[in-house]
Amino acid sequence: MVLVETLERGCSMREIWVDFNSVDAHGLATTLAAFAEDGVMLSIGQQVLAGDDDGHLCEASIVDMGSDGSVTLAVDLGKFRQSQRHVRVAV
Repeated sequence: MVLVETLERGCSMREIWVDFNSVDAHGLATTLAAFAEDGVMLSIGQQVLAGDDDGHLCEASIVDMGSDGSVTLAVDLGKFRQSQRHVRVAV
């Protein structure tokens, strides 16, 4: 029996961290500019790839940026991708 395990964590692909549990009924979530990955410049209207520590990813648009460092995202849950953890067993 051959066991092949593939673990792909989307965390490294994200541009900004977001808590998907905080997405409200309008599809908005607030995070902080400090949670953007190194080198990512943020601006209102920009499309970003938001993700969490479990490797879940989703496309989002920045709709507001507060003077306190808050960033409001319009999260497109229709393009939500769960972490890709695959275990395949070949006999």
